[in-house]
Amino acid sequence: MDPTINNDLASPLYNLAAALGNVGRHEDAARNQEEAVRLRRKLTETVPAINKYLAKSLRNLSINLSNVGRHEDVMRVDEVVKLHRKLAQTDSIVNKHLANSLHHLSIDLHNVGRQEDAMRGEEEAVSLRRKLAETDPALNKVLDISPDTLSLDLGAIGRHEDAVKSRSDLFIASQRRI
Repeated sequence: MDPTINNDLASPLYNLAAALGNVGRHEDAARNQEEAVRLRRKLTETVPAINKYLAKSLRNLSINLSNVGRHEDVMRVDEVVKLHRKLAQTDSIVNKHLANSLHHLSIDLHNVGRQEDAMRGEEEAVSLRRKLAETDPALNKVLDISPDTLSLDLGAIGRHEDAVKSRSDLFIASQRRI
């Protein structure tokens, strides 16, 4: 089968899914994104460069699934984290996407009661975002999100002192930027 046929269909499906998600039609968006993921996954067998587009499709699929409360289904598409890890080995710019994917996956893990896993993912997201913010100060605003989420996860598993420290670190860091 001609791989461009799949990409010629996957790209419009991806764009349609994004438009549907933007107007709140998350179920429809998820259905279209699932098809884009299926096509792009097949396409990566012959065209590995499509992996970066597959990662975007997977990320958007997980967002739409989360928006309609299908958190268990989101766990099945945690493949995006694995794919971003693989892509980050050859392109350090992907670390920003990896941090975002870890952050969103942690939220979904939290929503299904897996606080320990959520906390580990968020700790990694915080670490990545701190490293990224050292070279790109514009990322400091995004950095503020992770410690807040991390403190919620730490509190949920009874690590209240660590939760307070995480919030304190967030406050101190934000004060330095003022």
